[in-house]
Amino acid sequence: MRFDPVVLSEQDRQTVEKACQEHCNYRGWSLLAVNARTNHVHLVVVADRGPKAVRDQLKANCTRHLRQQEIPLIVERTWAKGADIEILDTEQEIHDCIIYVLEAQ
Repeated sequence: MRFDPVVLSEQDRQTVEKACQEHCNYRGWSLLAVNARTNHVHLVVVADRGPKAVRDQLKANCTRHLRQQEIPLIVERTWAKGADIEILDTEQEIHDCIIYVLEAQ
């Protein structure tokens, strides 16, 4: 690892979740679930863009919000490069993923 890991405080986690909701609302995307943990974030999003574009926009927007909050998070690199992306094809997969994000973390 080239950079020290970032640990999100409770305030940071709230900021990330709010930033995700605001960005999804702005873009007209449906945020079905979000759970910001101390060292990663899980989301379930329905969007009209490709998954990498959605991921990159959300990461950039969250970083901006973290740097602008009352106690800013200023680090060289907030997020790891890339991220795991899963395409959910069925209602059952979406349901299971939402349960995982909201209840199994």
